[in-house]
Amino acid sequence: MAKQRIMVLLSGYPSVSQSYKETELRYLHATHELEVVSFGSGNIKYPKHYPFQRVQTYEDVLKVARSFVPDVIHVHYLHYAPIAFKLSEILKKPFTLRSHSFDILEASDEQLHSVASMVNDDLCRGVLVFPFLKERLVRCGFNAEKLLSAMPVVDFNRFYDTGPNGTNILNTGAAIPKKDMGSFLHIATRVPEKPFVIFPIGYFTPQLKTLNKELGSPVQFARTVDLDVMPTIYKRSEWLIYTADSERASVGWPMAIDEARASGVGVLMKKIRGDITEYIDGAGYVYTSEDEAAEIVRGPVPPEIRERGFDLARRSDISMNITELTDLWL
Repeated sequence: MAKQRIMVLLSGYPSVSQSYKETELRYLHATHELEVVSFGSGNIKYPKHYPFQRVQTYEDVLKVARSFVPDVIHVHYLHYAPIAFKLSEILKKPFTLRSHSFDILEASDEQLHSVASMVNDDLCRGVLVFPFLKERLVRCGFNAEKLLSAMPVVDFNRFYDTGPNGTNILNTGAAIPKKDMGSFLHIATRVPEKPFVIFPIGYFTPQLKTLNKELGSPVQFARTVDLDVMPTIYKRSEWLIYTADSERASVGWPMAIDEARASGVGVLMKKIRGDITEYIDGAGYVYTSEDEAAEIVRGPVPPEIRERGFDLARRSDISMNITELTDLWL
């Protein structure tokens, strides 16, 4: 049988801080014929990525679509639903959408209402969404039957390693205000006996380095690495502290949490909303203050917490979860 032809519409591809896109493409490539297009450019790019075409306008996308003639259009982020819907109307092909966190948490109710009718249309086969965000979308007019609960996109088998871990206290992700990475530096000043390492990705990294010097350089800054090196980075770590800004509260369920848990790393995340406790689910800790985080990482990772982490990380395994998407295309 001929492979289904899938046109994938992204933005900022390829970017180290958005490796979930690459993970999805790697698994789709084995069973589907892909045409990938992307608006904009990633802040910190990685060299080994799927072939793609950069586009600037809707007309550019439509030109590629007419040439490729897809069976399905697949997009990331709710704010691209209008483009997906318009392409679907013209090509008479269905579309699917994988939402994330900022495209919902940072959108107004009015913005979400404006795309609800497009998702509810028969042209849309479904939207993959974090479970804790479904209620708000339904409140904003989305048909609940179109919303499919989905965990973060993680290549579990690439990170799974039950061997011993190193001693680093790790922080990683896009260096943007909502991640509040500066607090990681302040936590490090409280635990000088432990090695703190940060892998900030682009954006406000220079400002973080300046703050680190002002605090007496309690944290080692590591160079942003290619995606395939990240399993090694996790294995060198005992704990991952995932910082987040409580006022913005727009960090979702980070894939780094489950990548770390699959690697045997103990995790703790700032409790910016009640659903964070649901995500951690006993396989790690939530914290509310820098003092509390410091106290946790002073000690070892409890074995039972580590073992539960392996089990829960499997919930995000792309090799199992990719059918949540591909079944919509059948």
